[in-house]
Amino acid sequence: MLALKTHKRKVENKVKPELPYPFLVKEHQSPIEVLRKEVLKRRPVLKEVLNRCGHKLLLDYTSEYYDVKTGTPERRSEFLSVFKDYVTKLLGEEVASGVTEQLRENYFVSTADHHGPLMDPYFLNANLVAGLTARRVEKDLPYVVVLSCAGVSLNNSTFPRGLTFHSYKEGEPALHRLSFLPSNSHASAIFGFRPFLQAEVQKVRKLLQDLLGSGQISKPVYEKLSRIFENVYGQPELLECGSFAEQVTKTNAKLWKYLFPGEGNGRELVYIDQEGLVVELLLKEHLHKFSIIHSILFDPEARGLFTGYFDGIEAGYSQENKSGTFIFWGINKKNNQRVALWEKDGRLESEDGSISVPLVIEEIESALRSGLLMPSSLLIFLMLSFYYGVKCLGGFCQVNYLTSMKHAYIKMLTDLGKYKDVEYSARVQTKEMCEDLSVAFLPKKDGSFLLATGLDIALYGEGEITEILETVAESLTLNESISLMLPEFYSVLVRAADRDP
Repeated sequence: MLALKTHKRKVENKVKPELPYPFLVKEHQSPIEVLRKEVLKRRPVLKEVLNRCGHKLLLDYTSEYYDVKTGTPERRSEFLSVFKDYVTKLLGEEVASGVTEQLRENYFVSTADHHGPLMDPYFLNANLVAGLTARRVEKDLPYVVVLSCAGVSLNNSTFPRGLTFHSYKEGEPALHRLSFLPSNSHASAIFGFRPFLQAEVQKVRKLLQDLLGSGQISKPVYEKLSRIFENVYGQPELLECGSFAEQVTKTNAKLWKYLFPGEGNGRELVYIDQEGLVVELLLKEHLHKFSIIHSILFDPEARGLFTGYFDGIEAGYSQENKSGTFIFWGINKKNNQRVALWEKDGRLESEDGSISVPLVIEEIESALRSGLLMPSSLLIFLMLSFYYGVKCLGGFCQVNYLTSMKHAYIKMLTDLGKYKDVEYSARVQTKEMCEDLSVAFLPKKDGSFLLATGLDIALYGEGEITEILETVAESLTLNESISLMLPEFYSVLVRAADRDP
């Protein structure tokens, strides 16, 4: 299904290849242009990116990821030291050493994903394109690095609590969901959540057997899917992990090898949760050492300026509307759910008073070590992007809110008289997209297509799958790829009551 035959590009003659997906032929674009206009007027930075780079082929655009203009040597070394230690704990010393050296020269990561099994098509496609790009750069770099968000809940629409795949019956795909975790955990955060258990692995095995028994999947699909499941998710050592987030890191690394099959095609996927890494950075480099981050946490003057510039910012927090949270989320230890915290008399407090942490070094350190506090997205980007200068690749929303955060951060630094940091932060790159770039599809009976999941590619992506994906990425422009996503963007940006049917 995915393994459709196609012609390889004849680079020497500049002959554009025959696309394996017929629906990508561009016709009757006026409705798409109307939709595009509605989306872009709500996302001006996305509009700027497309005006500047929309004409470029996907792999030409993504090759620019490697052009990184930020990161002082001292801060880069500090970040990489903590990063290496964190990856060593999760994936071992060999992978940690290799990926750290790659980042030293190619200082960028994806921050687009939600931390969960590599199923969601939007995140999957972003990482597929990154893997294809890594194959074509001069050094043929082996690692795709993702710092994913574990702050979302298990009931997120991207279904981080389990696996998804399509089966075919009479030529029509049907979506199946296989959840490891119980229904009473849906509102829990991924960050700090317990690992899946042996009984839950067995539950998924039983769900697969039921799908076979009811005729919803064929025996060949069942047998192949069972082999993949056992090799990736059924390994006994996974039950020794300390958290679900750790299991996701390990299993995504295994599943990734099914997506780039064949000798010489393999990339290594390093899929790490942002929150856990930022906690380590705080503990080792900011709580007991002076830095801008230290000042925001513990100096009332700097914290007041932070509030003045960041209260109300998109993807940050609003104390008036009680949306988001102030610097950290609290974690309810009974159910692992996020709790919004607000500054009150030098403390971080929840509305009901159930969580109250003084903004002093020892108390914050204790709360971080116990898992009572989780860094907010705003704090994460302040550290990763603006302080350490990591180029953070994201989706159509991130390019807007990260740019707004950068402007607010520079204003705060100016008021604090930190002019060297202003100069440093001004070079931070915030307008690079990696999500929403689509290359992997499944056919439907009516001749249309749908986006594939990670298990779909592992199931159906035989033969020249890497070459097929590369053909699409070398044939579609950024504008064309984004056009495929405009209906999804529109539904996210416009309330249902305000949408034009």
